[in-house]
Amino acid sequence: MFQQDRRILLAVHQMMIQKPFSILATVVFALVALAHLHRLLFEWEVLINGARMPMWTSVVGVLIAGLLAFGVWRESRQSKTQGSFQQERVTGLP
Repeated sequence: MFQQDRRILLAVHQMMIQKPFSILATVVFALVALAHLHRLLFEWEVLINGARMPMWTSVVGVLIAGLLAFGVWRESRQSKTQGSFQQERVTGLP
């Protein structure tokens, strides 16, 4: 009974541990991807030093920022899972 309670507490603790940098990076990359997507949907014109930026740059921006956001999010979730396996080895709990 005690080991089962301990196992539940360890699982909850692992879920509560969050990596602030990973969360921040995921949010920033997702916001950049959404900004580029918003530009594409509403056809906003962007001028940089008087030069108009073509719309295809936002397509590239959506793809790169979206993939980075997904990659950081997935890596963060995988490392939590691996961390729980390491915790089980250390404590000897199944």
